[in-house]
Amino acid sequence: MKKITSFLRQIGCYSVLATALTFHVTAALAVTPEQKQTPIAQASTTDETKPIRIVRIQAPDTISNRSLPKFTSQRSATLTSQEKEALRLAKNWNRKTLKPIMKNGGRVSYVYGAIIPTIICTPFKIADLELEKGEIVNNILLGDTARWDAELVLAGTGADATPHITFKAIDSGLETSAIIGTNRRAYHLNLKSDKKKHTPYSGFIYAKPTKKILASIQHKLEDKVERNKTAEGFDISQLDFKYSIEGKASWRPVQVYSNGLKTYIKMPKSINQVELPVLMVATPEGNGLVNYRVKNDTFIIDQLFKKAVLIAGVGSKQEKVSIKRGEK
Repeated sequence: MKKITSFLRQIGCYSVLATALTFHVTAALAVTPEQKQTPIAQASTTDETKPIRIVRIQAPDTISNRSLPKFTSQRSATLTSQEKEALRLAKNWNRKTLKPIMKNGGRVSYVYGAIIPTIICTPFKIADLELEKGEIVNNILLGDTARWDAELVLAGTGADATPHITFKAIDSGLETSAIIGTNRRAYHLNLKSDKKKHTPYSGFIYAKPTKKILASIQHKLEDKVERNKTAEGFDISQLDFKYSIEGKASWRPVQVYSNGLKTYIKMPKSINQVELPVLMVATPEGNGLVNYRVKNDTFIIDQLFKKAVLIAGVGSKQEKVSIKRGEK
């Protein structure tokens, strides 16, 4: 024993000797009362052996980081003026405090791109983050994958599916960050865990892209124009409707208008079931017979007139309707 101690002292391995002696002392403390009467200390101690300080070595805690150093290296990075400015801007961004609002279904909603949201989890409870409908999640990255878990859950099917990202922590007092990449954007998040505090359901409010807004406005304008068109495709605002209709007939016209070149007489749907009337247009020489074309339920006359008469039948069964322009 004397030789071993001398050798270890020469090479400076005091910790190895201390560990070995700790093992022997622990074994000695575990002996029975009868065994304690054996003079072990006298057998292992001589006048030349010096007292040795016993050091207890504690195993590192794998769950909490209380016994672990925060960083492997305590050395700080050397930053240039440009890098310091970038760091200052990033800190200012993280200090933004635009408050979230409550949306439908109890969802805590953040304006996307305005701040970096913080998701708060109670250990072993799920915190749900809802993304935009139809969005496709490409990947999810966590800063701490040992004590945090994230999974993708889809609500709905196909192009209408809404992605939900669920977060779960195994302990309280944890902080990390996360990035979610999708086919539309990237999400930056802060994650925190607490014994009692919990945000079960969160999401975002999205600003509509300018192109979509303009396309929507254009679509509405086109719909309005289409609604303002006649069956013939004319813009109603450009037509002349100053025509009066007088007379009684089963086929009495519903509407008369002109586009500056032609005259259109809109007839009732029943016109296809009766004899078509003839059209007489007043001229300086008298009433003259004028031909017209029929499209759907509309008579199309290739000229303008101030006065015309539609006549059907003869004798007592004759029906006549007069049309005058500019008197309505």
